[in-house]
Amino acid sequence: MSNLTMTGWRLAGSLCALALGPLAIAAPAVQAPAQIAPGSPLLHIDPKEVECGRPAIALMDATRTTTGWDHRKFPAFKVIGNTYSVGISAVTAYLIKTSDGLILIDTTFDDTAPWVAESIEKLGFRLADIKIILGSHAHLDHQGGSAWMKARVPGAKLMIMEGDAETVEKGAPGVAGIGRGMPPVKVDQILHDGDKVTLGDVTILVWKTAGHTPGASSFEWKTTENGKTYDVLLLGSQQAAEKLVPEGYPGIVKDQIEGWEKLLSLKPDVWFGGHPWQHNNVDKYEAMLAEPGSNPFIDPQGYRCLVAARAFDFVEELKKQEAAAAKGGK
Repeated sequence: MSNLTMTGWRLAGSLCALALGPLAIAAPAVQAPAQIAPGSPLLHIDPKEVECGRPAIALMDATRTTTGWDHRKFPAFKVIGNTYSVGISAVTAYLIKTSDGLILIDTTFDDTAPWVAESIEKLGFRLADIKIILGSHAHLDHQGGSAWMKARVPGAKLMIMEGDAETVEKGAPGVAGIGRGMPPVKVDQILHDGDKVTLGDVTILVWKTAGHTPGASSFEWKTTENGKTYDVLLLGSQQAAEKLVPEGYPGIVKDQIEGWEKLLSLKPDVWFGGHPWQHNNVDKYEAMLAEPGSNPFIDPQGYRCLVAARAFDFVEELKKQEAAAAKGGK
């Protein structure tokens, strides 16, 4: 790991620790937007955690700018317990080993799905053992490879949240500079908020954390390593939508409110985003290699801080757009 990379990772951690101390700058007081209930946790976010999340967001934005949509392979590796990273440089994908086969979360792009398959096999697993494919949301960078994967593993069940299943089955065109499209593929099971997906000794809790898309999802499961049990979360893509007032799609504000409330209520030990920059994947991976026995992916404080800051920003953005609409603006 380069000194610069390690310094960036440790600096973010140091800034986060500083922000949680007694000298942390308080977040501005929140005046409730009309659509958020007075008792919502969105109006009671710890200001210290908001400030703690700022360095993480700055690092995320800087990494995203440098990495962009570069389609490159990334080493497959065991994250913790039953959970393995099999994604690419720009998009994540995860493999969960159970006593009755494998669960794959997301398939990346249409043209990079073969790399995901290659990563799975390099880890010593067989594609034929994939029994379930879970989709976090219906965008070509996450579900573009699902048709390819289903063709190779026809026995695997593709499961997508309500609100996104129809889009996956219809497919989507390519986007210049990002990917060549999302080929249509049959969805075997439509998921709903609160569903439990069980395979062998693993049960995944399915949470609808919509807003990025109408059916964006987060997945939560348990894993054990060295006699200790950890809560693991694949965090569905969440960020304040650009079009809240008027709504980018019918119900987006309600979706985002409920999504952020759910994410604020969760307390994962290990967590990932749909893109490596969302959880500082490269630095954590390199730090794990540099210090055998350590695992920087165990990061409960990092989750609380990042989600608190993002949720706070959503409330501020909603307030801003409501005020502009009241004045006759956009």
